[in-house]
Amino acid sequence: MELKSKSSNVSILKINTLFLMTKLLPFVLGCSLFLSCSIVSTDARKDKLLKQDESIVIKKIDQLVKSDQDNRKLLKLHKSKNENYGLEIDSLTYMHWKDSIKMLQLKIDYSNSIELIKITKKYGFPDSSRLSKKNLSWIIFQHTPERLKKRVKRILIKENEKGRFKNKATLKFIMWHLEGRKMDFF
Repeated sequence: MELKSKSSNVSILKINTLFLMTKLLPFVLGCSLFLSCSIVSTDARKDKLLKQDESIVIKKIDQLVKSDQDNRKLLKLHKSKNENYGLEIDSLTYMHWKDSIKMLQLKIDYSNSIELIKITKKYGFPDSSRLSKKNLSWIIFQHTPERLKKRVKRILIKENEKGRFKNKATLKFIMWHLEGRKMDFF
């Protein structure tokens, strides 16, 4: 009885090996080839779509950068006017105003980061080398709120692997900010 069960196990093993070699292996290889071609095709589509929608992307990035910087300029403006022109404002009013501006900036940073994530997923990272007009898209990810930093880092690593950062210093600078300015810059 034992001899028979060993023999049937051997024949099952032969059948499984035969199945793996003739059916499953070609299927797995075919899927791998399809997926690798699909990834390359997706990258080519992103590049083509970016060229097609370039003016829209540039305009959107310019809007994001403007909203990012306008509010920050308010904080600097008050400080410089107060120092230069001797404007009188009590410290309680100033602190309330400053805290309000900071809270607004956090919301703007979150919204801008989400928008740039969407743009990056659709077109790839819009590095200046990929567009006809120089842009400051990196400044948006530089100001990424804490709760989005891991997500942005993963996206940027993938974008770097795809070769969408011609200027590696830009990537390193963004990552330096995302890491809390703690890692070595170069």
